[in-house]
Amino acid sequence: MARITGAIHGFTGPVRITAKAGTSTEYPLTFSPCQEGEVAGSLTLYNPVDGTEHKFKLMGIGLESATAGTVNINCSLGACSHCRCESDGGTSQLRYHPFSVTIHNKTRRTRIYKADNNLPECLIRCLSADPIIVCPGHTLSCSFALFPSRCGTHTGVISFSSTVVKRSHPAR
Repeated sequence: MARITGAIHGFTGPVRITAKAGTSTEYPLTFSPCQEGEVAGSLTLYNPVDGTEHKFKLMGIGLESATAGTVNINCSLGACSHCRCESDGGTSQLRYHPFSVTIHNKTRRTRIYKADNNLPECLIRCLSADPIIVCPGHTLSCSFALFPSRCGTHTGVISFSSTVVKRSHPAR
């Protein structure tokens, strides 16, 4: 039996692991911090057959998320050759500038991504399905629409947060 205490939101691993007598078995411990900074915890491996316990101190440092890239869009209000038109349901047309951002899932688990940004809501919208699900080792293009309704320069950040798709266990 295994028990992780302390920073249970940073370290994960299986609750049970089987090892043949007289051999060593690797314990797959994963560290995926939720925030920047130091994370401390402990791992206790317990052998129910002979009652032995092995305790390990866990230390991890959550680093700042790496920037995946920069998107620069030059779009003149009313004179953009890349803009498309869409009906707003009434008599007027909404002009928007489509662009996409590639999401890479380099992990071994299917992940659900959520797009967020700090730009005004009327300026940018995510067009991709919600939630954005990316299988292990795959990439997905996430589509956005920029609505150039104001003059000026707008600078902002589009970020993606992700969670692991939990495996469903059959009822016993």
